[in-house]
Amino acid sequence: ADGYLRQLLDGVFGKDNLRNEIAWCYEKPRSASKIFRQNHDTIYFYSKSDKWTFTPLRVPLLDGSFEYRKPFKRPDGSVWHPKERGKQAGDWWYDIPSFATRMSAVERTGYPTQKPIALAERIIQASTNPGDVVLDCFAGCAYTAVAAEKLGRRWTACDINLRAWTVFKRQFSKGGNLPKLACNDQTTGQQVMGSEPTVTIHGPAQLPALMTGGGIAVKPLRTVRRNAEPKRPRPAWDKPLLNKNEMLSLLLQFSNGRAWCCGFYSENADGGLALGDYELDHIIPKSVGGEDDIVNRAPLCSTHNQLKSDRDIDLQELRTEVAERKEFKAGVTSRSLPDLKKAYAYAVQVRQEAYQRKYGKPLGV
Repeated sequence: ADGYLRQLLDGVFGKDNLRNEIAWCYEKPRSASKIFRQNHDTIYFYSKSDKWTFTPLRVPLLDGSFEYRKPFKRPDGSVWHPKERGKQAGDWWYDIPSFATRMSAVERTGYPTQKPIALAERIIQASTNPGDVVLDCFAGCAYTAVAAEKLGRRWTACDINLRAWTVFKRQFSKGGNLPKLACNDQTTGQQVMGSEPTVTIHGPAQLPALMTGGGIAVKPLRTVRRNAEPKRPRPAWDKPLLNKNEMLSLLLQFSNGRAWCCGFYSENADGGLALGDYELDHIIPKSVGGEDDIVNRAPLCSTHNQLKSDRDIDLQELRTEVAERKEFKAGVTSRSLPDLKKAYAYAVQVRQEAYQRKYGKPLGV
């Protein structure tokens, strides 16, 4: 999404106000067989005008150490102590590891896109002064707010995920001298840090509509995968023949009640499958042309369905993520999950039988 983001930021700040394009380099545990391993993220540094706050920072040398020189005496009898060690930070940041490899259990939240607090601290230290306001518009894992609080900055955090508030409370309760966030009024959403109300949260139902200056509602920008094929009109006979519960029940029969993401299993007191504990999602996301019918559906557990939605990935990519996170259920491996080619053939057969029952003739005739 770097290219889309760059154009959006050019529109907001002006293309001449791009000050740095920073490569945050790190090691990922995942290997790649068909492409070069992706071991960096891009950070864009823009200003709104030709005046901005910037404090140069020093970072360790490539070997991870700081340069050290012994104090020495000047000819006039005074002693000189070198104050600066390491080197001035450039636009290639190699000394902050990604959360996936080295982040401590105390800091980790479970968000797949979480960044380390040290990364936010570097940006905040370089770009703001104590007492300034820091804004994070996608703040679900709380790392920016925690860093701002530690560095004596005020902050505003926004996230559409309902889980974000729970994560915020938990992360602030871990942080040593950080104040604990608690809700003292469920009606107004006023929060307290210590005894002073300093944070206000607004739920999705309270958010104002996005409007242009002329009062016209605006749809949010949504990017599409670069290689996505344009959606083709669906033929009349290709509309879903089964409702969601029917599809969920039939697909779980194929996998003996196991969710296709991690092997999750749930049953009622009478021994039947607890369908309400599973969620039905698309194998290939609708955003890239995936259809709604049973041939493109899979039963998932709620946790990994949320992860799939957050990452906007297909089921095979989700399974890779689940394997890396070691979240398969006991006795379940990647090979024991349903084979997607066999599952597709099964779903095609189910759809053909449903069409025959409904229309009294073979599918496509």
